[in-house]
Amino acid sequence: MSAPVRILGIGSPFGDDRTGWLAVDCIRASTWYRAQAPGTISAERFDRPGPALLSIMDGASHAVLIDTMQSGAPPGTLRHVELDELALSDSNFASGHSFGLADTLLLGRALALLPPRLTLLAVEAGRAGSDDGLSCEVRAALPALVQCVEACVTRETQRIEGRDGGYRVGL
Repeated sequence: MSAPVRILGIGSPFGDDRTGWLAVDCIRASTWYRAQAPGTISAERFDRPGPALLSIMDGASHAVLIDTMQSGAPPGTLRHVELDELALSDSNFASGHSFGLADTLLLGRALALLPPRLTLLAVEAGRAGSDDGLSCEVRAALPALVQCVEACVTRETQRIEGRDGGYRVGL
């Protein structure tokens, strides 16, 4: 994986935890994704990568991570989570292993292994660990999540190319 911008759907095959995977599937099928210059953006799915995520992001200029979380917000709630928020938060990024996304990102920060630009988009899970399908609330949030990823990547690409008027646009 050598694209400078990497969209990474984190999850598992269970319940709402597959949200990141489904978002990547939607992005890959989108006109927006197909219109990108070859080799500039990749969109991949990963099953609970744990610390291996750090090597997956190696060489990226911008990584967009899509995952579920359990913070007590209503299921389907979309959040842009800041890295500093992870260290202070009681939120649980749905993970099938004890070393989850928050731990991996905090370790990556401590070891200076994160890409220069990191965006973490999370959807509040309703049924993160069940064998049931996606909850209605999370399924309804998918189109907005995909639009959010596309807008985030487009803004960052424009910023890098100097087409954003010279200021950094936040999500």
